[in-house]
Amino acid sequence: MTRMRWLLPFLVLPVSFFLSGCPQTTTKNVRSDGGSTLQQQENKGVTILSSDTNIPLFISGIKTIDIKKFTYNNGVFTVNEFRKNSRIIVRTQMVADSWFQSSTWQSAREIDQFMLAARRVYRNFSRDKVVQHKSGQDFGFTVSDGNCIYGKWAFNLRGSSSYDNDQGAPDTVVKLDGCGILNADPEIVFRQIRRMNSTDTAVLATKL
Repeated sequence: MTRMRWLLPFLVLPVSFFLSGCPQTTTKNVRSDGGSTLQQQENKGVTILSSDTNIPLFISGIKTIDIKKFTYNNGVFTVNEFRKNSRIIVRTQMVADSWFQSSTWQSAREIDQFMLAARRVYRNFSRDKVVQHKSGQDFGFTVSDGNCIYGKWAFNLRGSSSYDNDQGAPDTVVKLDGCGILNADPEIVFRQIRRMNSTDTAVLATKL
């Protein structure tokens, strides 16, 4: 049996908007950079405890952080946006049952692409301050300037599968962008990222 990869480029250009039958969900069509039309649903009324990954455990001042959660194409993939004062400081993307094309995670593997993205945000970031992360099939970069960081990490959190074309490509991508946003060293955080489980949820609940 084989499985096709799902792509998740950055989403742009709303096409249409309507309220779904459920009052807790709004739906609109958006286009990807590649021109594909995707159905986006924003899940209203969600809390940090519904995070797809355990990264909220490592976000500083988690009590002050809001989450926005989006699903695409009826749950094929999800996006979690963690916001402080309306600004996105952490963004996760996760495929439910497949993996991302390289366009989604290439800047977590190629340092030139990573620095190009980082310098769009922080011009003072220098290449000699980049930390490369690698653990099994997971990889990424973080660069810092004082307590401000920019990071792009990619993970295979599904583990191994029986599908013939599964070469271990990432199913989860994390972007970090802000100052004082982590409560631990980025390398430590990187190595502890996983899908949220009941233990993580219980620990996180004590911090809220």
